[in-house]
Amino acid sequence: MTQAAEEILQQALQLPEEDRERIAESLLGSIHSSDESTFEEEWGPEIERRIAEIDEGRVQLLPGDEVMARLRARFAR
Repeated sequence: MTQAAEEILQQALQLPEEDRERIAESLLGSIHSSDESTFEEEWGPEIERRIAEIDEGRVQLLPGDEVMARLRARFAR
């Protein structure tokens, strides 16, 4: 971390919680906004394909509890 960034961080840590929360959300939003378009470009077609499979009844959905139980059993071995 640069010295300027360290100074900003130290100043920000002195702010009230509400201000720190808003700053954190803004900073994270600035990072994730570019990631979102890449995510949508790469995963959009796959998501659409999976939704179509569900809508057309080509796949069997499992309750989350059952999936978690299967995973626990698999990794308990």
